[in-house]
This record gives sequence, C-alpha cells and structure tokens, in this order.
Amino acid sequence: MTKFLKIDKSKLTNADHFNFMEEFKISLTNVDISDNAKLTAAFGEFNDAFLDEDNFFMLSRANQFTDDINRTDYERDNAYATIRNIVNAWSNCFVMPDQQAAAQKIKSIIDVYNIDINKRSSTQTAQITNLVSDLQNEMVASSITLLMLTDLLNLLSDKNEEFKSLILQRNAVNAQKQSGALRNARSNVDAKYDTLAQIIEAYSVVLDNAAGFDRFINAWNVNIERYRRNVNKSSNNSSSDDEDEFIDEDESNSDGETINTNTEN
Repeated sequence: MTKFLKIDKSKLTNADHFNFMEEFKISLTNVDISDNAKLTAAFGEFNDAFLDEDNFFMLSRANQFTDDINRTDYERDNAYATIRNIVNAWSNCFVMPDQQAAAQKIKSIIDVYNIDINKRSSTQTAQITNLVSDLQNEMVASSITLLMLTDLLNLLSDKNEEFKSLILQRNAVNAQKQSGALRNARSNVDAKYDTLAQIIEAYSVVLDNAAGFDRFINAWNVNIERYRRNVNKSSNNSSSDDEDEFIDEDESNSDGETINTNTEN
C-alpha cells in the first residue's frame, strides 16, 4: 500500500503551511478527478477551507506595512531635516542678503512648529501637514523658489501623505484581524487535507487501476520530504506567526499526471 509521508503540520511556519497547502491544491488541480464524486466533494471542502486560510494569512501580514511605514518616516524626516538645515545655513549668510532674508522668512515659519522628528509620528504628521501648507502659501513662494526648495518641499509633502496612507491601510487590515482566526483556519485545512489523503490512500488499495493514485502519492511525498527538512532545520528555533521564510519556488514539484478515477463511489 502506497501512503503519504507523515508531517507534523503544526510545526510549519504560517508561510510554509500556506505554501504547502497551496502546492497540494495545485498538484491535485492538475489531476482529473471529475468522475470521482467522493474526491471531488472532499477537494471542494479543502478549497473552501484553504480560502479562509488564504484570507487570514494575508491579514496576518499587516506587519509588512511596518517596514514601509518606517522607510517612509525616515525619508520624510530626511527631507524635513534637509530643508531646515538649508534654511538655517542661508539665514546666517549675511554676504548674500536676498537669500538671507528669504531664509529668515522661511525659518520664522519653521520655528513656529519646532518639529522634533523623534516625537510620536502622529504629532509629527499633523505638524508637517500644517508646515507644508504654510510654506506653499503664495506669500512664501518667492522665498522658496529663491532658495531652490520647491522640489524638497514637494518631496516632504508627498512622503507625509504616503505615511498617512500607509497608516490608514495598516489600521484597516488590523481592524479585520480576529483572535486565533489564522490558527483555526490552519487547523481546518489540516483536517480537510487529512481527509483527502485518506481517500486517495484508500483508492490506491481498493481499485484495480490504482497506479495513478500511487504515482500521485509518490510525487507528493517528494514535497512532503522537503517540508519535513524545513521543519527539522527550524526545530531549534521558535516559530512565530510573522515568520517570513517562503520556500524556493524553483524546487516546487507539481505532478500533472492524470489519475483514472472512473469508479463507482
């Protein structure tokens, strides 16, 4: 009797678990089971369960916004600091009175807000929004142009708006999270996977034309063995829900062989 290799799916990271089940789904999608009502029904239940895991797995990746938020905040800070440093430098340049006067005019606005880039981001965001609005005022436009700060000011404005947008996106995703939802979805997919595996193993025993099932099992066992190695590699490390180690797609193995399932169910 040909059987699927055992794997402790609970030890897979969320990323590996998702990829494992997606590859299983693709492998079985490439197999003709349309004439087998039992397998078709079980596969339908598996697909429905996997859709839930897909949804909650994507929601769990909300922390990915954090990297983009931090990057945008850093770029925003750099744009602001550059403007401030240029203005401070020109405000002390008495040998070029026109530029000095322009800089002092801009500096008086910057000093009103006294932005500390090390403060809470929400406070900084509001301050920069108002500062940009003031510096884009027609009364300051000539001074901004004289000191060639237009591009930097536009960049500061763009990065501030990008930061706002990313915060809103992350909040929207976090609002959809449900406690333990991904864990429960994984458990449900595992159960549906096990049911499919049991049906396929059973057919490999009871059918006269079971060679197709045997080939499918053997092909999928290659993938199982690869994921078992992943589990063994990480056995000394704790796995978290935010782990990002996706498998190498070049190693993936999908068996496109047709299984003869013309049998009574």
